Amino acid sequence: MANGTESKRLVNQVHTHILSNSPECRVPVHPKIFIVEDELVFADDLKEILEGHGYFVCGNAAKGEEALIAIPEQAPDLVLIDIVLAGRMNGIELAESLQTCIDIPIIYITSNSEDETVASAKCTRPYGYIPKPFDEHSLFSTIEIALFKHQADKQIRESEIRYRTFVENIQGIAYRY
Repeated sequence: MANGTESKRLVNQVHTHILSNSPECRVPVHPKIFIVEDELVFADDLKEILEGHGYFVCGNAAKGEEALIAIPEQAPDLVLIDIVLAGRMNGIELAESLQTCIDIPIIYITSNSEDETVASAKCTRPYGYIPKPFDEHSLFSTIEIALFKHQADKQIRESEIRYRTFVENIQGIAYRY
């Protein structure tokens, strides 16, 4: 049986969860997006388009090496990555490196649509692959689906961890009761 302190903590967690998820308490959040693009004019245009639709562009980089440092510092909600970049690291290598240190959805936005490149990109499990030139509607629908799917995936992983913890501890719980 749980003691009083544990019960209060659990009740507080439930209230916090309910309040934070109630529609009247939600504050509109503008997703933070980081752009990795070596064509500066395209990167500026993309930033302007995104900000015009309510997204917040928290940074950009032209090289994979720069992005690898800046992205964890900026903590964006999503990263748009071109595959061909200035510098030694390409977009696919950047995505692989990012996935080893942070959990973040990645969308490729590239003019490179060769079968071999697409196959390599698929191995990084991106949340989207948008060929250039693109139409804004496709860009925004891909971003929204990626953000939604990433949040759903995160909730599933958290649920699996809770379930695994419960299963691992069921013997001890049953013994105490």
